[in-house]
Amino acid sequence: MTAYELAGPYKTLAEACRAATPCGFTQIEEATQQMFSPPKRPDCSQLADGPRSGDIRIAPVGCAVPKHVRTSHVRYHAFIKRKDGWWRSDPLFNLEYSEKYCSVAIAAKWQTRGALRVARVTTARDCPACNKQGIETETHELLIAIDPAGDKPVTFEPLLVAERMAIEPDPDTPAEQVCKRESYKAVLQERWTDDTVELTGPARWRPMRYVDSMLDIGIADATVFVTSSAGQYRFAR
Repeated sequence: MTAYELAGPYKTLAEACRAATPCGFTQIEEATQQMFSPPKRPDCSQLADGPRSGDIRIAPVGCAVPKHVRTSHVRYHAFIKRKDGWWRSDPLFNLEYSEKYCSVAIAAKWQTRGALRVARVTTARDCPACNKQGIETETHELLIAIDPAGDKPVTFEPLLVAERMAIEPDPDTPAEQVCKRESYKAVLQERWTDDTVELTGPARWRPMRYVDSMLDIGIADATVFVTSSAGQYRFAR
């Protein structure tokens, strides 16, 4: 796995965030729904959110959205506090959803593997389905490895290790408008040896979305299957 150096050091967490590349757009053309006019600075108002372990946190940096568009758009970065200051990774993954109709939760389980701090990050998104006759839940798990030591801390590209999707019909839906219950699951198991992880499980699963070459949380196409992340990976500088 390729190691990516973090930017820094900065005096404060806020300063580390403000130096991130802004994302999103501030205006929208009503006729075409085309967005334009990128922001001049990132939104650092949500840094308290996101999972953390000691002096490491995976926190959202907000992307601009036109005021009357009810969408939440964030990109998650790793932030590390060391004796020499704060450090910030490039964006690890993108998360965008309707604030009007959907809800999102994010959590992580942390582990130490030699010099590595490893987070298994879980994102869960609930949205209406079947013309609001049910609820669709998408859950994804990412393995994010961070080496906080050395001259500069490094992160590695996130690995998708699980994806789940379920549709649960509303029990009050009229019989003639039945929303069918659905369930899909593909989960990889991890086995570590020092700085190397072996992921075992299904060889194929549904493809994820990407935006600007970055993992975008969400299934791109539920009708096809692609090669999964199963395999062996070494996290070394």
